[in-house]
Amino acid sequence: MLVSRNVTVSGRRTSIRLEQEMWDCMAEIARRERLSIHQIASVVAAIRQGSSLTAKLRVFIVGYFRAAATEAGHAHAGHGQSLAGLAGARPMTGKAEAPSNALHDSVRARIALLAREPAKRAVAARKRPQD
Repeated sequence: MLVSRNVTVSGRRTSIRLEQEMWDCMAEIARRERLSIHQIASVVAAIRQGSSLTAKLRVFIVGYFRAAATEAGHAHAGHGQSLAGLAGARPMTGKAEAPSNALHDSVRARIALLAREPAKRAVAARKRPQD
């Protein structure tokens, strides 16, 4: 089921509809990156080309967690064993392609810049003369 929430993207309020699981993932990313959901949505919106913000947010979320996934983590979680059996599929053999993280890398770079912004503003505020 889709959940609508109001998000401020680059200073403009907009409504975004995502699955609850996607909102939960956005909240986790925001916590990990020490940013707000609004800031993350603004960064993703700034680099999106040719598709909706909602679609780009989903791609970003998947890319974020995919980049964090490791072979050891997959093995510990039992991936590649139980799902193949449930689907009646044969386990894949051979080497999997490395994930394409162009969107993720671009967003990560912008998130790093955003994370430094509050510190820059605090320094600038201290330098301003008091009225």
